[in-house]
Amino acid sequence: MFAHPPTTAASLRELLAGDVVDAAAGLIGCRVASDRLELVIVETEAYHQDEEACHGYGGHTPRAQKLKRPPGHAYVYLSYGIHLLLNVVVGSQDFASAVLLRGAVAVPGLGGDPVPGPGRLGKTLGLSIADDGIDLLAGGTLRLTPADADDPMIGEPIAIGPRVGITKAVDLPWRFALRGSPGVSSPRP
Repeated sequence: MFAHPPTTAASLRELLAGDVVDAAAGLIGCRVASDRLELVIVETEAYHQDEEACHGYGGHTPRAQKLKRPPGHAYVYLSYGIHLLLNVVVGSQDFASAVLLRGAVAVPGLGGDPVPGPGRLGKTLGLSIADDGIDLLAGGTLRLTPADADDPMIGEPIAIGPRVGITKAVDLPWRFALRGSPGVSSPRP
């Protein structure tokens, strides 16, 4: 597991090409930005194609095919008919797994406004369903970037717990959060 978030574009690509659980932990401290603002990621959840809570489970649905994009691509979907959620595709292109971005704080660092919850994160970024499938590593209007090496949060403890808001595979400890951050959604791990 990555002890610290990646601080270079190459190390971010390496993280996203690997294991989804490692990627979920390693994205804590990285940044996601739109043309509106830049956020530091403080909470994530891993979803692996071999567990029932993942949209890639079973492998042959339209949602599963979206998760088989190259690592670093966006998987945006509408949750409960009202919230657009942002996931980052992780791993092999033939393997359907992703990391849900659950919470963030606006830059600069921990002093920024909190954005707890994946629905609020999507709204704050100004997501649209048209963002589904874009390459987050290409530097476009919606992008994922490495952590700032000087960010004081690097090296801070990460809480680990079960994912929330799901009814299947609820016992897996695949939720990661920056301990004490106001951008972490409730219930806190």
